[in-house]
Amino acid sequence: MDDVPSAFVVSLMENLLTIERCPGLKHVVKLGRGYGTIAREVCKAATTCDAVIPGILFEAPFNGDRVFVKAPTFKGLLEHTRRPPSVKTLVELSLTAEYLAPEGNYSLTKGTSMREIRRLIRQCRHVRVRELVVKRFPSSPLPWGAFFPGLTTFFNRVVLHYHETDSFQEFLLAFVEGEKLEMLWLRDDYRFPRSVPRWLQETILNVFFQPQFQHLKLPFYGSCWASSVLFNSLLRHWLMGAETFPETTKVLDICGAPPIAHLRGCRVESTGARFLPPILPGETYQDYVPCARRRFLLPHPESVERMLEVTVSIRTNPTFRTMTISDEAFFEKACFSKIKFHFKRGDNAIYWRAPHRHHTDLA
Repeated sequence: MDDVPSAFVVSLMENLLTIERCPGLKHVVKLGRGYGTIAREVCKAATTCDAVIPGILFEAPFNGDRVFVKAPTFKGLLEHTRRPPSVKTLVELSLTAEYLAPEGNYSLTKGTSMREIRRLIRQCRHVRVRELVVKRFPSSPLPWGAFFPGLTTFFNRVVLHYHETDSFQEFLLAFVEGEKLEMLWLRDDYRFPRSVPRWLQETILNVFFQPQFQHLKLPFYGSCWASSVLFNSLLRHWLMGAETFPETTKVLDICGAPPIAHLRGCRVESTGARFLPPILPGETYQDYVPCARRRFLLPHPESVERMLEVTVSIRTNPTFRTMTISDEAFFEKACFSKIKFHFKRGDNAIYWRAPHRHHTDLA
């Protein structure tokens, strides 16, 4: 550790802070020889920015000085709301658009102007996480007067509430074609059809196999397409190896669980069940619904670098004995599954294949 540059530790921490709020940070700050202090200072300085705007596309002419929104909110990962920091300490920018293309009825007459929001976005072009959330899509074609240039290649995480409109399709396709997405979350809101449109099936497969892409979230409550058709397709490509599946780790979140019969056919190994942390003092069962999880692992038959991890979760209660139920019953009760197509090189690949690791979390 003496030879590790402090700049490397800073860079490592900045990246860890953007990975699902990395739960292992509390261990990193305990590192000796001053590295824990560096990690703690990076955590302390790290800031996220959230802003809500009426829309992301506007019909010309558009005057950004006459449209106002609430001031952006800046929060520290270890503290509460704080004043606007230096851009270099920002680890995440999240921009939420109530509408893709608002109709022009803006309620606020004062506050932060859209021009100021645009200036903030431009300053954040090097922020590690740049997220866009769009809640509503118009039925009419897109005006394509972008709020700022390079819209579809600026954001690397996109959350779209599903709508059966041409504007939703056009907007999603534009981001996928930009090939900059690292995370895509398609929110269901109970609008998703049981029969997934052909264009959307092809688009989802397209983005998932892009080399820079990492995480796909498809909580489709009314459709089993993601847990069956999509999973089977991805598994088939994964088993075929490097020629059809990128050499990167990719994650798929779905409602329900994949067909257990298909997993059995691939000789997937169950590692048992575990619980999330118990209800905290002062909380009630209504405040916190615990989940039981059961993990299944499948080493790739030909590639030592690859490992498939399927974690299935069910809602439970303090008296429910999940250890005694079969895998089949566990899958039937599944509410959520996280599927990781791991890819690791060298010693890491051999380490994670060791039998003693099968009862621990894969990184």
